[in-house]
Amino acid sequence: MPKKSKKKIIKKIIKKVDKKVVKKTAKVTKKQVKISKIIISRKELDDLMTHLINKEAVDVIMQLQKRKNVSEFSLAEKLKMSINQFRNIIYRLDAFNLVSSSRKKDKQKGWYVYYWTFYPERLEQLYLQLKRKKLERLKKKLELEQKTDFYICPNKCIRVPLAEAMELSFRCPECGKLLQEDKLNAIKKTLKEIEDIENELKQANNPL
Repeated sequence: MPKKSKKKIIKKIIKKVDKKVVKKTAKVTKKQVKISKIIISRKELDDLMTHLINKEAVDVIMQLQKRKNVSEFSLAEKLKMSINQFRNIIYRLDAFNLVSSSRKKDKQKGWYVYYWTFYPERLEQLYLQLKRKKLERLKKKLELEQKTDFYICPNKCIRVPLAEAMELSFRCPECGKLLQEDKLNAIKKTLKEIEDIENELKQANNPL
């Protein structure tokens, strides 16, 4: 095969691969959010911000993702918040090092106005850090589940280890139902959670 034709074929293959990679990495659904190099569900972002600050912090982040050095008054107006509400959220984002600010003096009014910038890579680091901590907790939980027999009420009133179940004569103190062994289901669920997080962390470490 001539060298020129080989080069043409290789170029075509590279173009096809590049198109697939771009298409795959750029595909973000309406229920997802791209934070730096990772894609997470909007629900996960909502849950994370609600846990750390409040749900309204997501709206602030979504606005700041689009621009840099944005006036706090402009952002508060855009989000239909009072300046105090906005500052309460932005200062807490700042406490997690997710944003930074610069200030300029308003020549007409004589006061300082803060301009804010969001750092998505820091949110990505925080998100992955919390995921790693959760992974550690799940592995400890799995170890405990494998060593200990647990019993659960059919109505899901309680779930207790074997020693406590024996003290209760294997009867639920809430509804009186006979307690059932619940080892296998819990282990399967925990293993699935561990697998999901490990896959997510692996993908984050090796982005396309």
